[in-house]
Amino acid sequence: MKFFDQFFKKLPIIKKQNSVVRIYRYYRFLHPYQSSISPKGGLTFYIEIDYKKNEIHYSCAVCSKKDNFNKKLGQTIARNKFDYLNKFRTVSFENVIPSYGTLSYIFVKEGIDEFMSDDEIAEIFKNYFS
Repeated sequence: MKFFDQFFKKLPIIKKQNSVVRIYRYYRFLHPYQSSISPKGGLTFYIEIDYKKNEIHYSCAVCSKKDNFNKKLGQTIARNKFDYLNKFRTVSFENVIPSYGTLSYIFVKEGIDEFMSDDEIAEIFKNYFS
């Protein structure tokens, strides 16, 4: 999980009784010729963590590698897919979310590994939510 740690913020391991936590998380693509984050493309996730049911519900907006990444636009699209289009996926967890973070946990549950390219990852989520 060391690969994913560099990209994702960690969520505190706190189990809140009977509550739903709503967060946004971002996955940015690496620049193809440098070891830095590219300003083009990325993924924006809207995530709801339901501690009562031990479930994570999420939707995703995919920004093309041809476009500049825009957090606000991604948040709007991801939230609208979740709320109005009912396009979301659900993964469950046991008692607490592992320490390596919510988005990393989703990636692991969806079968995404550190050897996949950014294009492969984007294509998976594009297929889920288009």
